[in-house]
Amino acid sequence: MCTHLIRYKYLVSTVLIIFFTVSCTSSVNIKPLTAYQNGFGETDIEHRIIAKADNLHQQLKNKGMIYRDLDANAYVDKVWKTIRPEALNSNIDVQFFILKDSSINAFALPNNQIYLNIGLLARITSEAQLAYVMAHELAHVIQRHGYKGTLERKSKIISAHISDLVLMGTGIAYLPAMVSLAAFTREAETEADTYALGYIHKAGYNLNQVSMVFNQVLIDVRANQSMLGSIYNRHPNNKERVANTLSLIGNKYNFAKGKTNEKGYRDFRRGIVELNIQSQLRNGHYQLAVEGIKRELASLNGDINTLLYFEGEAYRLMADKPSIAAREEALLKGVDLDDALIQEFHDRSADNYDKANEMYQLALSMKNTSPAPYKGLGLVAYAERDYVQAVLNLERYLAINSEAMDKRYIKGIIRKIRNEEK
Repeated sequence: MCTHLIRYKYLVSTVLIIFFTVSCTSSVNIKPLTAYQNGFGETDIEHRIIAKADNLHQQLKNKGMIYRDLDANAYVDKVWKTIRPEALNSNIDVQFFILKDSSINAFALPNNQIYLNIGLLARITSEAQLAYVMAHELAHVIQRHGYKGTLERKSKIISAHISDLVLMGTGIAYLPAMVSLAAFTREAETEADTYALGYIHKAGYNLNQVSMVFNQVLIDVRANQSMLGSIYNRHPNNKERVANTLSLIGNKYNFAKGKTNEKGYRDFRRGIVELNIQSQLRNGHYQLAVEGIKRELASLNGDINTLLYFEGEAYRLMADKPSIAAREEALLKGVDLDDALIQEFHDRSADNYDKANEMYQLALSMKNTSPAPYKGLGLVAYAERDYVQAVLNLERYLAINSEAMDKRYIKGIIRKIRNEEK
């Protein structure tokens, strides 16, 4: 018997550590969903697992983590219908959801529901890549890996004392439940990779795009950045997995070319990218936001004005919240969060405000820019106690955007400044 010990370290006010044990026993004889009379949901154990997964989905809905954009969900549904195996009974209801979580991840639950994080969707660059990710998770569902895994292992949360879950994605609180429902063995991952290639090959997608998924999601991203709370972090021996999958693409499918639909995916991901950046900024992932923004700007994707404004926001927030910026630095570099590191970010505040102003001014120099950079300039001036410039820019922001969602907040700052001047 072999045991895989998985440790997640969260640099928060209290450390959350999960130990997850996988028992490498022989596989249980469970029919896939494509089989006739597969017995899905008929045993008490599977029924309880499905109920647990349903409960997790309800929690995600209640927390507002399910992305409800009609066009985005229609696009995912189109890809799902393209890769759906003919052998899958029409009575089997598989559902895909976009999750407002900036961690780079996708996962499948035993109730046949599959989740695609905005962090992952913002990272990949074509429909063919998306099809592979979806096909991989679909294979987990069809092969009932969640049910098999429950029968083959004993899982236990040793310690889960959570007091400040504000790291690496908005949904870290669902991690313990996700780990118990959607963690798979090396064999299950290999099987899912194999079936996924078959699904997307039959659907006519370019198999050579699969290597780009691995490069962008599993290899090219720093481990601490992408994978806290990510199923992809737990996949054992990813280099071996990549090599085996690429070998299969060459030997079995002769590096089959096909559709990639990069343009369609660009249109789909534009809103996803902006939502992901907003999520990163909201959750204190300022460096990650800047890296993503620069990647988008270099590839000329998205609204340049908006991206420049968001980059300004990242620098402004680093300056406004040096303790949170230091915490991200510690997490990404795997070092301790101490007073010296926090002080270092305090000392950088002036430089970060200057960088923020530079980005706001650059955004305003573009054609058809939004008024948001004026708000950024005003907030920086307010933080630096330049109240004349603060009021000037904040009022300009409201004059152009009279129905701004944050109008009351901005007016409150202006009112506070004027009261202090009296």
